[in-house]
Amino acid sequence: MLKSMFRDHYRPYDSDDAWTRHLTKKQMNDIRLHLSWELGIDTFEWSREKVAESIVSRYKQLGIFLLLKHVVVTDLTRNN
Repeated sequence: MLKSMFRDHYRPYDSDDAWTRHLTKKQMNDIRLHLSWELGIDTFEWSREKVAESIVSRYKQLGIFLLLKHVVVTDLTRNN
């Protein structure tokens, strides 16, 4: 679910530590919930930047960040 939300909301042309800045409070809470499940810690007190940074860092650790970023860019290109 976190990957799906990342694909829906990530903007590859924004900086990676600020890609959550345009999201609503509800969207942020949904992302924090799924990030909490993935990391096994409470992320609800984290800033938007910390959440964004943590997701990008996690995906880099897993080796899937560049693939996910490519998918987002491809989706954006097709839709424009």
